[in-house]
Amino acid sequence: MASKHDIGWEHAEPVGGSRRTTKCKYCGKVIHGGITRLKQHIAHISRQVEGCLRVPVEVSHSVRQHMSNTSKEKHKGGQEHQKGGSSSQPSNARINIPPKGIDPYMFPSKQKSIKVCFHQGVKKVGKAISKFFLFNAIPFNATDSGPYYQSMIDTTSEAGLGIKGPTGYQIGNTYLEKEVQD
Repeated sequence: MASKHDIGWEHAEPVGGSRRTTKCKYCGKVIHGGITRLKQHIAHISRQVEGCLRVPVEVSHSVRQHMSNTSKEKHKGGQEHQKGGSSSQPSNARINIPPKGIDPYMFPSKQKSIKVCFHQGVKKVGKAISKFFLFNAIPFNATDSGPYYQSMIDTTSEAGLGIKGPTGYQIGNTYLEKEVQD
């Protein structure tokens, strides 16, 4: 169990008298699993706990650096107390506080932007329509023959995903007859 002098206690409070349940001083989230889990919350380094969205970047980097140093010391000698690990290291012994900026661990850039997704969607639609025109020998200038082409595209997009297009019979009989009547 971590010492009460552990760096993590600067950023947390014990909940209900138990040191296994802590409360983040920045966002108020209650973390089960002890001070190490809370440090992971603050440093954004574990998939087992959600990273704190309100912690200052400097604090996040500092705790991450502390945990990295402690982990290296454990791997080197295996004796945390003799090497100055988290339970014996004073809380003011922080090293290498990075400059201010955006924490890359706080906002991972795995998700595509809306602009990129939109352009990919436009390209995908253009490719499908081009293929339809090409394999059915439809002249490409049919797209310039009035408002009906764009109206077809707009109506299809309004209908949403999963809509099935009309069959040739429906186009030639059902819908053509309705159009002639109107």
